[in-house]
Amino acid sequence: MHICYIDEAGCLGVPNTPIIQPVFVIIGLMSDVSSIGSITTGFINIKRKYYPGKFANCAHYLDSICIEIKGSDLRKYAISAKSRERKAAIGYLDSTIDLCQKYGIKMIGRMYIKSPTKTINAKSIYSFSIQDICVHFQRYLNMIEDYGIVIADSRNKPKNVNISHSVFTGKFKNNGDSYSRLHELPVFGHSDNHALIQICDTIVSAILYPIGIVSYCQSLKSNRHVKPRYFNIKQRYGKLLSSIQYRYYDHNKWTGGIVVSDNINKYSGSVLFK
Repeated sequence: MHICYIDEAGCLGVPNTPIIQPVFVIIGLMSDVSSIGSITTGFINIKRKYYPGKFANCAHYLDSICIEIKGSDLRKYAISAKSRERKAAIGYLDSTIDLCQKYGIKMIGRMYIKSPTKTINAKSIYSFSIQDICVHFQRYLNMIEDYGIVIADSRNKPKNVNISHSVFTGKFKNNGDSYSRLHELPVFGHSDNHALIQICDTIVSAILYPIGIVSYCQSLKSNRHVKPRYFNIKQRYGKLLSSIQYRYYDHNKWTGGIVVSDNINKYSGSVLFK
C-alpha cells in the first residue's frame, strides 16, 4: 500500500497586495508504507543533526518527531547573510531531498500564481487541488498495481470536511468510482506526528514556494515576498525536485508532477525548474 501525504505553502488570501503572498502551492508526496519507518527515523536524525539545540530537552529520542523545523524558517535561513544559519539550512534541505530519493518518494501537486488584480475562490481552488492530486495518485497506483490512502495536514473541521466531501462525490458518483484504488476518503493528521507531513512542509515551503516566486513573480516589484536571493534555492534544488516528480504521458501530453497555473504572465510549468 502507498500513502500520499499532503501539505501546502503560501496563502489563498485576496486581494494580491504587497503584503499578501503571491504564490500558493500544494503538494502530495507518495511513499510505500514499507518505507515509512525508515523515512521517519532518517528524518529525525536529520533534524537532530542540523538543529541539535532544539532537542536538548527531549526526554526520549522519539519525542523529536513532535519538534518541527518549519519550512518557512528554513526558507529564511537558506538565504541568510549569516553563514552558520545558511549552512545548517542547506545541509538540512540537501539531506531531506537525499532521503526522498533514497526511498523512491514521488511528488505531485499544483502551484497557483495569483493575479495582482483579480480575486480567487479559495474554497474552489483548494478542493480542486486535492481532487487533482487524488487523480494523479490514482494513476500512479494503477501503474504500480497497488492501493493507497491520502493523509493531509489538518486545518480545521469545516475545511477538512469540505475537502473529504469533494473527493467523496467522485468516489461514489453514479457512473463509477474515479478513485477506485483509494481505500478511503482523505483523512487528516497533525504534522507533529507525521514525518512525511513535515517533509512535505520542508519541500513545499522551503524549496518549491521560493522557486515559484523567482520563476513567475519577478514583475511584482513592490511585493515584499519577492526576494532575488530565492534564485539561489532554485539553482541548487530545481533539477533535484524535477527528478522526483511523478509525470506521465496521457492523451498526447505530459501531465502530473507540479502543474502550474500562472495568472500573471501565463508561463507554462516548464519554467518552474529551468
